[in-house]
Amino acid sequence: LPTVLALAHNKLLINVAIGYNDYVVMRHPTTPLDKVDTTGSHLGCYFCTDIVAPVNSLQNRTLDQQCTVTRPGVGALSSSLAVELLINIINANSKLESQLDSTAVTTEEESHEHGAMGCIPHQIRGNIDTFQTAQITTEAYDMCVACSSKVISEFKTNQKEFLIKSMCDKEYLEKMTGLYDMKKRTDEIDLDEFEF
Repeated sequence: LPTVLALAHNKLLINVAIGYNDYVVMRHPTTPLDKVDTTGSHLGCYFCTDIVAPVNSLQNRTLDQQCTVTRPGVGALSSSLAVELLINIINANSKLESQLDSTAVTTEEESHEHGAMGCIPHQIRGNIDTFQTAQITTEAYDMCVACSSKVISEFKTNQKEFLIKSMCDKEYLEKMTGLYDMKKRTDEIDLDEFEF
């Protein structure tokens, strides 16, 4: 819902997701996919890379794989990175601000040319076990259950009905975006036909 609301109202959204020993900090796009220049790429939201998000993702997982338990420091570290990301975005000049939804400006070298305080990555993924951090960029997925044009358009048109259906029918968003049919076709593939 925060992703839908932010896109519907053209607001910046930075999210932090933490696991037992890893985290992701990312900025969501501020412009819906159908409102941007189609010649370039467009940043995806958190749910563009997680097509099982509407279902119970905690089911059948061990305790250390659930987001309810985390190692000390993961929350503080990821939250501080989110604050730094916000500060860099706020201090970016107008040229970069107009391009923040494009994946073309997310590399450190290019961002240093435009950003007053340095890099403005799309995602920061870290792992406490290995003490490694990676900057990753993902493109928008046209069947995303949170930021696709169909979802944003339906929310703007029928807010109350959209919210009720989204909360009461676990397949509503997937059916609206076409993700349900795609997953169904995938499940019907006979893997025995392929040689591995």
